[in-house]
Amino acid sequence: MIAGIIFSFQFESVQTWGAKKATKYLSQELKTTIDINKLYLKPFSSFVLKGVYIQDLDKDTLLSAENLNVDISYFSPFSERKITLEQITLENSKFYLKTYKDSTTNLSFIINYFITGNVNTTAKKPFDFLINNVNIKNLDFKYKNYRTPDTMYNGYINYDDVYIKGLSAAINNLDTKNYILKAEINHLKFKEKSGFVLNDLTAAATIDTNKIVLQNLYLKTPNTLLTDYFSMKFKDYADFDDVQNNVILEGHFKNSKIYAKDISFFAPQLANVNLHLDITGTIKGKVNNLRAKDLTVKLGKTSYVKGNFQVKGLPDIKNTFLDLDFKQVYTNKADIEYIIEKATRKKSKDIPDVIKKFGNINFVGSFIGFVNDFVAYGDFKTKLGRIKSDVNMKINKQNIPSYTGKIQAIDFNLGDLIDEPSINRTSFVANVNGRGFKVDNLYEKLKANVTY
Repeated sequence: MIAGIIFSFQFESVQTWGAKKATKYLSQELKTTIDINKLYLKPFSSFVLKGVYIQDLDKDTLLSAENLNVDISYFSPFSERKITLEQITLENSKFYLKTYKDSTTNLSFIINYFITGNVNTTAKKPFDFLINNVNIKNLDFKYKNYRTPDTMYNGYINYDDVYIKGLSAAINNLDTKNYILKAEINHLKFKEKSGFVLNDLTAAATIDTNKIVLQNLYLKTPNTLLTDYFSMKFKDYADFDDVQNNVILEGHFKNSKIYAKDISFFAPQLANVNLHLDITGTIKGKVNNLRAKDLTVKLGKTSYVKGNFQVKGLPDIKNTFLDLDFKQVYTNKADIEYIIEKATRKKSKDIPDVIKKFGNINFVGSFIGFVNDFVAYGDFKTKLGRIKSDVNMKINKQNIPSYTGKIQAIDFNLGDLIDEPSINRTSFVANVNGRGFKVDNLYEKLKANVTY
């Protein structure tokens, strides 16, 4: 008779009958609804569940899955209280997670049951429950945090009210024992309700209570491509409510492309910035205090910048302090105006027309200060000639610049600059104290040695 019972459990219909009996029992034990349409089991080896449905204690969906396939590599639930799942494959599923005001979740009642053996008994030796690999195909995930008040978030991610659709990924070599999650993530993709789309994320990932680290990174959205390394470090996840002031970012980028709109899903202060940047180099710090090392940035239509930089005060560009060590800069007036327009969504009126006369500008040197009050020290090569400068420039509210300092011009076409054809190319060293570039606001005081 016993042999007959064991034999009968080789059939899917009998296994499904047994599974329904088990889910009915668990439903009563957990005081919720658990259902399975079909079960196919290879004892101690694998099982397939079809039509899985689990409610939480609020009678809302906790988990539903069209198919759940599990391969078991180690099974000793009684003597060692250890189970190792080699792979879980989840297809066409939904997982809705809640955090309540007392910091428990809608999953806690199930975890507590299997840890203690009964929701109302004292704790036993916990299971050593391991999962090595997870393959997710088309998962909808919701997370709601009831510890925080409801807030309307338009166009950027609300970390307390997340809704991810169509998530797919292969997650290998999981470690959830020493971290929240450490794994090799392959081809993760999804769309979040804010509008953020992730086309592909492949990386060696570590997610813990105070950091998120992505090594060997390949991240692609419709407009952004990041490669190599990226991390975010923080005190706790509440810091994401104010990313620019609280989260330390670090990126080591190789031939990467960044679209500011994608960043604005995480830092909404950048929502009006419409810039695309091509980046190679290292960036580290908070958004409001970033440092860059060996950085090459291509932006605008033709501009590029190479060097080491510190930028303090973003995203308020007018009050941002810049300490820029330029190894090489290439730009022109039209591109500067284009970049400012894309960064501010406004036509720029701050760049004097005279800058156009310099044509394409190559610069090696430093720029220290604010956009309207700075010292420029270095070597300019322009259409008009070469200039070495050590000049402080201030731009007032009427966009009229004033400048003091020392300049050295070498084979410089001064006549073209001031619209005076009688003056040819010159070389000179001058102490400059002036204001304005236009005739109606121009004031100059020069002390110079000039060579024609």
